[in-house]
Amino acid sequence: VAGRLPRALRAGGSVILVTGATGGIGSDLTALLTVRGVPWVGSVADVCDSGAVSSEARRVRPDVVVHLAALTGTAACEEVPGQAVETNVRGTYNVVAAAVAVGARVVYASTTAIFPAGTPMPIAEDAASAITRKIPITYCPNEMAFWPLSSALSPKASKSATSSEMASP
Repeated sequence: VAGRLPRALRAGGSVILVTGATGGIGSDLTALLTVRGVPWVGSVADVCDSGAVSSEARRVRPDVVVHLAALTGTAACEEVPGQAVETNVRGTYNVVAAAVAVGARVVYASTTAIFPAGTPMPIAEDAASAITRKIPITYCPNEMAFWPLSSALSPKASKSATSSEMASP
């Protein structure tokens, strides 16, 4: 997060719904949003429950949904692959579908595990993933499924922030 907000998260009057708001990245993001005075709501819905996710999106009516909820860590995902797929695939589908239904944009965070070891940080938002390592499908399956899914649901949802949109406020 490092003090920079994508343009989609800086729009005046926007309400941002954050899944995974209490996680590592989520807590950093929500702290930054708070400091910047950007209104946000931490999701309390279980992303695996499509009805709860849809209801929450209809209640909050966010302009942007930042999807950070996930089962993380390759070891954890390998130990419970069913739960990993349920959370990381079905949960992402539920969040994107709910966002599209209320006209919200989706910001999705992935993992640096898809990049080769030694890739310089920070990684540009428009960098190709260049998956070169064997990564369990249960860990980050959305790299192969998320963008086609969001494009199929709505062309608006598939727009991603580019490096030029990452300018400091």
